[in-house]
Amino acid sequence: MPLASEELSNKARLIKARSGNADIMPLKDGLLRDTSHNKPDKERPSSLIHPLTDWLYIVALFLALFKDLLDLSGLGSLPAIGTVVTFIISISIGFILLATGALSKSHQLYKNFMFRIFLLGVGTLVEAFLFGLNLIPIQTITLILIYINVIFERKNIHA
Repeated sequence: MPLASEELSNKARLIKARSGNADIMPLKDGLLRDTSHNKPDKERPSSLIHPLTDWLYIVALFLALFKDLLDLSGLGSLPAIGTVVTFIISISIGFILLATGALSKSHQLYKNFMFRIFLLGVGTLVEAFLFGLNLIPIQTITLILIYINVIFERKNIHA
């Protein structure tokens, strides 16, 4: 025999008071259901974007954009100067990636640091030594791919 809604709400209050857990609600058939997944976003695990460390990715992105603008202006396309500028900015971005890995609380994110440096190195070498690719913003695209990789790694850690 199903319970009336008033009896159900009284039973819910009684179960909550007895268990001390507000996340358990009774169903009409007398079974209990966990409602902890219905919590508001404030109580869920933190966001995948961490402003404390992610601002360094913004700095690295501005460096990559600056380098790609130098390539478009022609200064970065000069054989010796362009290569030196590319390597200096790539090394600077590498140090920024090192700092973000060191500031990370997760050992998994720091462990995958070498993969991110590998991606940065491949992007740098492709742009530096393959003639004619200076017009494509490869450094910026590489950094965006690295940041997307970090977001996916954070998602896998929190999942």
